[in-house]
Amino acid sequence: MEMRQHQLHQFPIHYYPRLQIRKLLFYGVHEKAQKDIFSSLDVVINGETKTFNWINVTNPSFYPQISVIDLDADGEDEIVIVLTKGAQ
Repeated sequence: MEMRQHQLHQFPIHYYPRLQIRKLLFYGVHEKAQKDIFSSLDVVINGETKTFNWINVTNPSFYPQISVIDLDADGEDEIVIVLTKGAQ
């Protein structure tokens, strides 16, 4: 099974010092068998990588959307990632 890694999005969030994140990167793992879908996503925060079994379409117009917001009003920002699976 051929696997390739593609950079999806580079989002420096130096505007949010409370998160102590200098750089946030996404990489999509693309298996040849699933030509239109990234089969998993690697999230890299300040050089540390974590792989998630999330899927997203490979079309650059629909790459993950990233927001930083205090969702629960606790005074700390959260990172929100919106994915697009496509129509089934």
